[in-house]
Amino acid sequence: MSLYVAKGSPELEISSAELPSLLFEALDKIGERRHVLAVPPDLTRRDSRAGELTQHAYDYYGGRLEAVLPALGTHIAMSSVQLTSMFGKMPHELFRIHNWRADAETLGEVGTTFIHEQSEGKVNYAWPAQVNRLIVHGGFDLVL
Repeated sequence: MSLYVAKGSPELEISSAELPSLLFEALDKIGERRHVLAVPPDLTRRDSRAGELTQHAYDYYGGRLEAVLPALGTHIAMSSVQLTSMFGKMPHELFRIHNWRADAETLGEVGTTFIHEQSEGKVNYAWPAQVNRLIVHGGFDLVL
C-alpha cells in the first residue's frame, strides 16, 4: 500500500483550510485520471468530513468526477436537502442511488474460518463480498 500524504498525530486536527492542499497532494501522486467515481459515506457519517473531501475532489477533477455514489448500505437515499447539506453546491445530477437489493454485485466471499476467528467464535458462516455494480461495470479508472 502506498502512502500519499503523511500529516497527523493524536493531538492534531487538520483544518478546513489545510484539507484541500493535502487532498490535492495525494491526488497528484495518483496521477491523471479521466473517469472518477467517489463513494463517500452517507449523511449518517457526516462528521467524517467526507462531504468536504468529496467537494474538494470535485474541485480537483471537475467533469472527470463523473459520479458520486453515497455508501448507503441499507439506508434510504439522501434527499436533495441532505445532499446540499453534506456536499454543498455539487451538482445533484452527479449523485447515484445505491439500491442494495438490486445493485449489489458479488465479487467473492469472506471465508467461514476468517469470520469465525474475527467474531471470536460467535459466527460460523461465509459472507458474500459485494459492491455496487457501478463500481465494477461503470468504466471508472479511479474509485475514491
